[in-house]
Amino acid sequence: MNVSLVMTVNMSKIHSPADVNRIVSLSRRERNYVAGMDFDDVVRTIGNGGRACIGFGESLDAENAPLAAVKNALQSPLFVEDIRRARKVLLVFVMKIRREFVDMMKINEAANFLDELFNPDPDDYLDILRQVLIDETYGDGVTAFVLATNFDFCNGEDEFRDKFFSGVKIVGIGETGASALNYFGKVADDIFPNRLVVSAQDSIANLKNPFALLAPILHFVIGTSWLFVIMDVEDLELAKKVTKIVEQSNLLITSLILCPTADDVRLADIPDNFGTWVVLPKDKIDAIGLTNDEAIYRVVNMATSIAPLKKNCGNLIGMDFAEIPRTIGNFGRACIGFGTSLDAENNSIQAVKNALKSPLFLEDIRHAKKALLVFIGGVDFLNMLEANEASTFLDELMYPADDWRCLLQVDVDETATDGVTAFIFATKF
Repeated sequence: MNVSLVMTVNMSKIHSPADVNRIVSLSRRERNYVAGMDFDDVVRTIGNGGRACIGFGESLDAENAPLAAVKNALQSPLFVEDIRRARKVLLVFVMKIRREFVDMMKINEAANFLDELFNPDPDDYLDILRQVLIDETYGDGVTAFVLATNFDFCNGEDEFRDKFFSGVKIVGIGETGASALNYFGKVADDIFPNRLVVSAQDSIANLKNPFALLAPILHFVIGTSWLFVIMDVEDLELAKKVTKIVEQSNLLITSLILCPTADDVRLADIPDNFGTWVVLPKDKIDAIGLTNDEAIYRVVNMATSIAPLKKNCGNLIGMDFAEIPRTIGNFGRACIGFGTSLDAENNSIQAVKNALKSPLFLEDIRHAKKALLVFIGGVDFLNMLEANEASTFLDELMYPADDWRCLLQVDVDETATDGVTAFIFATKF
């Protein structure tokens, strides 16, 4: 196995080999991950990507230390390549926990600065993996470490996206699925263009000719990584046929099932090959003041906030599509909840607490081993430290046997109303 060990230190404090040993011996427990990444993400970003280059930069600029540190890193004598040809970047910040340095927006601006340098074409797509480390033993200011690799990896947006993100697609089953997909077409046709309706007539045709249903579905899921299946519990038998067709395609399958109440006896007939499935009781949807179509759209839209398709959101703490299967991938029953907070003191934690109290959150979070946590709000209401504290709060509530439980995403949406909205997708009960 190829392992890269990356350490970012205050170089001014290194005067002897003893200083090096002191820094190397620091326990990882002394550092707090504000925007953390998983080892698998590092492997995917910089692993065996051909030639690479690195740079270190420091800044004491209280106005925008992260951006200044990145610029200094790019001016480092060690940075010997033309960064505009790179397609993979590991960006690490180390700092003390001081708000003038730990600022979510400033971290995001520094990453966006890199993205614009690497991609003169605004429609191109660069894979930037960000890490923010809080180190109380660290001096003032911010240190940035930039590792760029995969130079000349591909020739444009389409090839890159084909390699790393092949898309989200949605199948609507019966009248309920058709209604939901029609709603998607009205509000988000540019974001979710790939939709297919499977009707009761298709099921009847399948009885006469097995290929009548199989062929169009297999053709539809070509190039798909994440398939949503939307249905009413009355159409469960037809949905079983659809999931049976695609179960060998190694897809992430998320089924959203509308039913009259949460204790509908027909839910006991859901098979093991149904991927991850969420029950949406109609009486609970009414209780939160949404229509069935609006509730379905909110679930899909929030869950897929990792997709490089959203035009009005900027990722502050972003996750990659590759992390989703490990978190919510085909783990059986799941539940979701939405929560909003206008509490200026700690919006993120309060929004999470409100999401757990949502009428749609039907399970006990203490029995969940995995969860996707997404925050969306305006720039004035989101705070990186608070988002991290809220993620830790949720992680500590969950089933303790799994070391890696909560996947965090934070998006700034300038079209959002006041406050912060939290979305929880919990599974693996």
